[in-house]
Amino acid sequence: LLQKNLSIFLNISEILIKGNYYVYAIKQYPSEPNYYR
Repeated sequence: LLQKNLSIFLNISEILIKGNYYVYAIKQYPSEPNYYR
């Protein structure tokens, strides 16, 4: 059960990190639509 919770936590953390990076990229390069791909 602990290992499962840890796995879920790591997945959430990865999503948050990617989400924050995505928002940062949008703020840094608002005029580069191809940058997100």
